[in-house]
Amino acid sequence: MILPTDSEIAAYGNHVESLVGYIFICRAPGPDLDKKHQLGIEGEGDSLENGDYNITVNKKLVTGYTYIFGCALLKHQGGYIFPKRENGRFEFKFFTDRQDSYVRFTSVMVW
Repeated sequence: MILPTDSEIAAYGNHVESLVGYIFICRAPGPDLDKKHQLGIEGEGDSLENGDYNITVNKKLVTGYTYIFGCALLKHQGGYIFPKRENGRFEFKFFTDRQDSYVRFTSVMVW
């Protein structure tokens, strides 16, 4: 997944230079479709911190987060600000080795 998308740039303009590199991932409250197979950011002892899945942003591994207002402010080994790609965008990769599992988020925000 790459943000901002081409559609977002077309709709709102190319303001990628104003993006600092703070990344928030949120999950809106709602029914858990299949809690047994769902991985996510749940707070202390969750599946990200346990290593059940990984996130990279522009090839930097997410090593933790700070939970703020129901969202996770992601951090990597060097801090909270993720460097932009040459084109000013951010590429996200989510992966897990757990079979029959998935990661569910409702929004990703780049500030």
